[in-house]
Amino acid sequence: LEGVSAPLLEPTTSMPLPAGDTRMPAWPQPNAKRGGFLFAGGGTGGHLYPGVALAERIHERWPAARTLFVGSDRPIEQRIVSAQRLEHRTLSTTSFQQLGRRPDQFLWRNWQALREAAALVQAMRPDVVFGLGGFASAPVVW
Repeated sequence: LEGVSAPLLEPTTSMPLPAGDTRMPAWPQPNAKRGGFLFAGGGTGGHLYPGVALAERIHERWPAARTLFVGSDRPIEQRIVSAQRLEHRTLSTTSFQQLGRRPDQFLWRNWQALREAAALVQAMRPDVVFGLGGFASAPVVW
């Protein structure tokens, strides 16, 4: 995020920049219902840990920023996100492995996941969406 210049990162008038820092703005008020950073994906540590590291950096820089992880209900994902005390929502999505075994279930669950993701994005209206990869990222970033 260093040196990024975009309307998203323009200083806000609601909170001052840290002393001597003119590069990065303060983030909006804590517990905001809208805006923030949405991390889509997961299912494995390889997809999640880069997002967790980025979320930690965001919280160091903007402690009031909202970060939301959206992904699968796999136990490994639940453990990683909850261990970091990050907000997490699951989608009804299923992996491509189900396509060959149960195509009806694959299509139905991923259709539901698309609808859930659209409703979540509409309600949150995130400022930034990070696609972390994995089957659980597709409904959100699509």
